[in-house]
Amino acid sequence: AYLIFHSTFWPNKNHIRLLKAFSKFLSLSKSNIKLAVVGKFQKMRNSISEILSKYNLRGKVVFTNFIPDDELNVLLSNALAFVHPSLYEGFGMPVIEAMTAGVPVICSNAGSLPEVAGDAALFFDPYNVDEIAAAMKRIVEDEGLRRELIQKGYKQAAKFADADKMVDEYIEVFEEVMAQNEKNYKK
Repeated sequence: AYLIFHSTFWPNKNHIRLLKAFSKFLSLSKSNIKLAVVGKFQKMRNSISEILSKYNLRGKVVFTNFIPDDELNVLLSNALAFVHPSLYEGFGMPVIEAMTAGVPVICSNAGSLPEVAGDAALFFDPYNVDEIAAAMKRIVEDEGLRRELIQKGYKQAAKFADADKMVDEYIEVFEEVMAQNEKNYKK
């Protein structure tokens, strides 16, 4: 069994805290769960390597580098849960992808993620390694919670399934903001 996180390796994606939290989770749970991390990590290779050594994570964390979408979908749909520790997200599409694949989500309570995930995720403070580890432990140990989040995830992801509707809603928001700015400008 494994947890999965896929994203670009940018500092705001919070890989270092994720790895520290995973180490803590392993010490709390005595679990054989692995962590699959998908994405190109060339720029962070040295810092990631240091963390793997320092926290004894070699062989417990698997880095796949980039993989095509069809392979990612298979890897994602077979995961025990999707972990998304981002410090900031403009939207959070990987959360919706995980929900669509029927994978329970644990994620950061930062940026747009609470709005995107709704009630279909277990949230944590992305700056708090202990909270991230506790969320991992809870999702691994609580099968009922996993089932509940999967069902809620399908419903939440469906809200974003109609791309035309989403575009119309964005345009409506932009028009409201522009109208408000114009009104404020005329004052």
